[in-house]
Amino acid sequence: MFTLININSIIHKHYKTLNEDSKWLVVILIFLLIPLVISGVPIHFNKMLTSNSINSLITAYSIFTALLLNVIFIIYDIVKDNPRKKLHSDDISGNIKNNNIKSLIEHLYANSLYALLISIIILVLLFCLSIVEIWDITNCDISKFSFNPLKWVSYLTYLLVAHFMMNLIMITKRLSVLLFNNFEEEQEPDV
Repeated sequence: MFTLININSIIHKHYKTLNEDSKWLVVILIFLLIPLVISGVPIHFNKMLTSNSINSLITAYSIFTALLLNVIFIIYDIVKDNPRKKLHSDDISGNIKNNNIKSLIEHLYANSLYALLISIIILVLLFCLSIVEIWDITNCDISKFSFNPLKWVSYLTYLLVAHFMMNLIMITKRLSVLLFNNFEEEQEPDV
């Protein structure tokens, strides 16, 4: 029943590409520790998201979601056009280059889908934050603990926004490599 909305394969493929491209220590630093530090600063100074910042982030992440869908379609278009191009080369360097491009396309596709997923999760969190703000749910007493949903959802939002930005930088770099490589291939004369 839940196979229609199972996101495990998207997450698994994304982290598999990171594992293939870098050491786990670098992955943990870039995609976990840096976002934790970035998100910890506003929470340390007790800076929760305000209704204006929530509305701005909802607008921004709605646009990011649309842009990531466009990136996914660009990748699809590149993959669709590849059978028309010369995929197999007689020389070893041509085969290595084609394998690298194929790998880059697969990684870019997996990373873009993951970033799209994170963007959707951020949007859901922001909608939850706007509901918390509207209903003025600032403190909840659960047994002996005092729980401030605005603070915790703000922290999670800060964390995911920082994580998303790190992924977006990586996707932008990979997309630029792919597109510039595609432009160079189109400009080379056929022999």
